[in-house]
Amino acid sequence: MKNFLRNILRQQNTGRQIGNFFLIIGQLGTVVSLITLLLAAIAAYIPIQGFLLGHNLYLKFWQFILLIITILVITYILTWKFLMPSFYNSFNKQFYAHNNPIKKDLSKISRDIKEISNRLSRLEQNGDKP
Repeated sequence: MKNFLRNILRQQNTGRQIGNFFLIIGQLGTVVSLITLLLAAIAAYIPIQGFLLGHNLYLKFWQFILLIITILVITYILTWKFLMPSFYNSFNKQFYAHNNPIKKDLSKISRDIKEISNRLSRLEQNGDKP
């Protein structure tokens, strides 16, 4: 059962195309979300204003938009402070684990450094200067 679950949950390397597509969609999604939020806020102003008037509150349109922008800025600050560090921590772990060319280069550099260190040690033992 344990192996079955491990096989089902194991991630698959599907190449870059799917990842590229979703990166572009994700970046585009942010812009589209902001535009949608602004349009939804404009459309929601009249019903919300009616609700607020029922409670003896009145918000001018510019105050309403300022409130929406304030909520958005607070959300961005919280995202920057808490979500982004976690996101990049997770991303870095994934990036390191799956066919990372930098990891391969670092492994090669590490092997080269060990080989150079061994050569220097042998030269020093023989009394030769590098």
